Amino acid sequence: MTAQTLVSVVFADGLAHLRLANPAQGNVLDLPMIAALDAAVGQVESADVRAILISAEGRNFCVGGDLRGMAAAEDRGALLRQMADGLHASLRRIAALGVPVVIAVNGSAAGAGLSLAAFGDIVIGGQDSSYMMAYTAIGLSADGGATFALPRLIGLRLTQEMAFLNRRLNAVEALAAGLITQVVADDALLDESMAVARRLAQGPTGAFRRIKQLLADGYLSDLGTQLDSEAEAIASAAAMADAGEGVRAFLERRKPDFRGE
Repeated sequence: MTAQTLVSVVFADGLAHLRLANPAQGNVLDLPMIAALDAAVGQVESADVRAILISAEGRNFCVGGDLRGMAAAEDRGALLRQMADGLHASLRRIAALGVPVVIAVNGSAAGAGLSLAAFGDIVIGGQDSSYMMAYTAIGLSADGGATFALPRLIGLRLTQEMAFLNRRLNAVEALAAGLITQVVADDALLDESMAVARRLAQGPTGAFRRIKQLLADGYLSDLGTQLDSEAEAIASAAAMADAGEGVRAFLERRKPDFRGE
């Protein structure tokens, strides 16, 4: 399969829809899929994108890394380093765009698939979706930013249980834990996720970018530094055209027409 068929990319009205498309293999993150994801991110970087939706074809969102490839590798460590570096590079590039990321999770999100799901700003799970780290079951530690994102999303204790004991969360448990944002019927997952992503793509892109950065920095900042950062961000956002439009729309009691400016 080619990069274009492993991860499809569709652009429409400021939204980039990336879709993992190797359902027969559970959308496994092997080297070809990781390369395809990287190529898709390259397309997104060169476009005028205001939001990203990541979804997957088939029964499962992503079952994780390529176990068959690991078993066959002459140098398993070198293979895992190549896979992790490739996935991490794509995640860094998506984060650098500073736009909201919506993830639609169908079926299993395991291993690096869970890491990818946790990367979203808004994560919508199908009612039959499930979430599992799974790394230590095969003697591995985690990647994909799991050890960064999960303690912040669901707390250290639950992360430890998932990491050491490989606890699997169902959709209701994942929602209660704060891992996902919303649970919807499986047959409504893509439509609901697309609606949310389109709404974000029509929003105040500059404000979203600043909020993403503030939320990321907040875990590492002291209160004084964070307050200074918030003051600087809101002042710079206020100078943008979208802020003027938002204020006028509120006073005129109409829906704002944000242009991402």
